[in-house]
Amino acid sequence: MRKFGCWDTEYLDLSSPELRQAVPAWMVDADRCAQMTCGLQPAGDLPALLELLRWLEQHPVADL
Repeated sequence: MRKFGCWDTEYLDLSSPELRQAVPAWMVDADRCAQMTCGLQPAGDLPALLELLRWLEQHPVADL
């Protein structure tokens, strides 16, 4: 696990032999996570998320 970031956001780089994933550090801190709230309106919809998923599947991290 490697910690990195810029501005006000820190990320954790979670790596395994099969996968590499970066997540915001607050997602693994129970106290900070509990302080997060949902907005009044969604910022994205399901079709947009599915399109993002397809793009990510076509562009593996190793290619970036």
